[in-house]
Amino acid sequence: MAAVCDPLADSSFGPLVDENCRAFDFTLYFEETILRIGTSSLFLILAILRLFVVFSRPRCIAKDRLLLAKMVSALPLESRDRRPR
Repeated sequence: MAAVCDPLADSSFGPLVDENCRAFDFTLYFEETILRIGTSSLFLILAILRLFVVFSRPRCIAKDRLLLAKMVSALPLESRDRRPR
């Protein structure tokens, strides 16, 4: 017979639920704070740092007079590839 878990067991902050409830399982509150919010915020911080590094480097391609014409001529090709089939 399965043990009856307290309905508030997943509301406590801690990596483990009561051992009588489940053998080894993270609480939902712990999963949301550490595993979901923590990793998402770490990703955002690293992405912002990466943007600073990328924008602080000198450009590899120099702007010339034909840049705008090349970009405008590439737009129809790009939009053609993204049309639903």
